[in-house]
Amino acid sequence: MKKFICICFVLLLFLLSFTSCSENDNQATSDTALSNTGFSLGNDDQPFYPTRYDMTVSNGAGNYFFSDNKLIYYDNETQQCVFVCSDPDCEHTTNLADESKITCDAYFSEETYYYTKGFSYYDECIYMLGKGSDSSTSVSLYKISSDGIVRDEVCELFNISDWNNIGVFTVHRGYAFWSFQTSDTQASFFCMDLNNPGDIETVDEVEGFGADYFWLDGSDGYMYFEKTYAVDESYEEYKNTVCRYSLSAKETEELCDVNDSFTVLNDIVYYTKSDNLLYAHNAESESDDTIAELPYDSMLLINDGSNLYLSNYLNDSIDSSEYKVYVLNTDGEIIYTVDLSEFESFVGCDGTNFFARKDGYFLVADCSQIETDEYEWNKLYYFDEDAQICVLNPED
Repeated sequence: MKKFICICFVLLLFLLSFTSCSENDNQATSDTALSNTGFSLGNDDQPFYPTRYDMTVSNGAGNYFFSDNKLIYYDNETQQCVFVCSDPDCEHTTNLADESKITCDAYFSEETYYYTKGFSYYDECIYMLGKGSDSSTSVSLYKISSDGIVRDEVCELFNISDWNNIGVFTVHRGYAFWSFQTSDTQASFFCMDLNNPGDIETVDEVEGFGADYFWLDGSDGYMYFEKTYAVDESYEEYKNTVCRYSLSAKETEELCDVNDSFTVLNDIVYYTKSDNLLYAHNAESESDDTIAELPYDSMLLINDGSNLYLSNYLNDSIDSSEYKVYVLNTDGEIIYTVDLSEFESFVGCDGTNFFARKDGYFLVADCSQIETDEYEWNKLYYFDEDAQICVLNPED
């Protein structure tokens, strides 16, 4: 059965390869549940995940994600995972001492490909940063075909002594965005038009103790981002400012100060501050409105294209038995609540799939079923520590 699913997936990717990576077609190719005013699937940054390290990207029919250095695809219709590998007979063995002997198409060495910094699904391809081929310190942009086979090094972007200094990465409406720390007190944020590789623009620079960029959210014709720095050498208090960069005007403006994270929906910036309230900032009218009190000390904030998601699972003052995800409409009303008391973490939600982790398993639930409180968790994979392998679609 698993081999049949793998073969079907390979055939599907083969058909897609005739149209993948088009240079001119930058629009979404299908109308899905993810689509809403201002969001274009396959063209826009996807704001569905609280961290770029543990994220997936949707192509409308399923989701791509990484585990154990392998690219995996979850199909919404079959509700099964497959390694993104063209060989149906491949054993997907990647825990070999000699990396040169690994032949699995799904393998992406973490030493070469920096997908933990963020990756994007744009124009039917996957984009990410990686080690440049010119030198050990160079960082390049890579474009990966949807079947994982073609891996083009688009161009070299910058040189850096420690790849850990790279901040965040995404692609939004034909532009690649990334940041990195140039020193302990300085960080820079850049963009590049994918149609003009190598023509790099500086979007913003920030100076201060621990200066950095750590949150991106592309929406409409803007890239919203958060820059941060400590107010003094104690590193006890930080100033976090949401800014936006206009792709057409090529200008950056500061919008509002926030406490932690933010998300953008229909050109409104939703954010939290230390007063336990949820705010909405309208950049055009320069107004800030109080939306609601944060439910049970929640602070994590994303959106699925229609609703807002807040969670308290990252709050150290909350007992794990009280972990929850709250789904709110843009008026601040709680639509439904997902109990995370038995889970390790909330991974994200794209309006179709709700992802979480529990006991080493990566799980998914159908959003339409979650809303009715009659849902089941589907186990997608777990990592077998003893065998050092990633097990897909576990039955137990």
